[in-house]
Amino acid sequence: MLISDDQGVTWKKSVTGIVNNLYAADFMDGNSGVAVGDNGTIIRTEDGGNTWTLGASVTNTYLKDIKFVGNNVYLLVGGDGQIFRSPDGGRDWKRIDVNISAPLVAVRFSSPTNGVIISSKGDLFRSEDAGESWKYQPAVAGNLINSVTSGKTRLYMAASGGAILYMNF
Repeated sequence: MLISDDQGVTWKKSVTGIVNNLYAADFMDGNSGVAVGDNGTIIRTEDGGNTWTLGASVTNTYLKDIKFVGNNVYLLVGGDGQIFRSPDGGRDWKRIDVNISAPLVAVRFSSPTNGVIISSKGDLFRSEDAGESWKYQPAVAGNLINSVTSGKTRLYMAASGGAILYMNF
């Protein structure tokens, strides 16, 4: 994990004590954050990333993305169609079953209540209640989704075959 205290001008290595790959991190404020990775790795920091504490694993597959939603709520997604929600700043996690086995690659929120989750196959799930429940929408692309990013009102997906997809959310 690399951290910067000067808006990216310089970087320093933060010792996590983790040997597994880490894929994503998000922060609720300047100090409190959570990162996720292989083998269900969940680590937390309370000091801006200087030190990290290993959290209880919720799965043995990889965790691909995490998003702070607001009001102490985090959502994370990973392999085997797994979604987990934490109402307490990343300390405890509850699995939300959406009955899909495709890897989930991204979770994004446009507001504290409205969010989307994307599978690697382009399947989409929408939430209007801060991630407590999810509604399925069939694949938005016939291509594999490689990367997802969001603006204030749009979600952009880079896909195989040179496709760039977007949707308003």
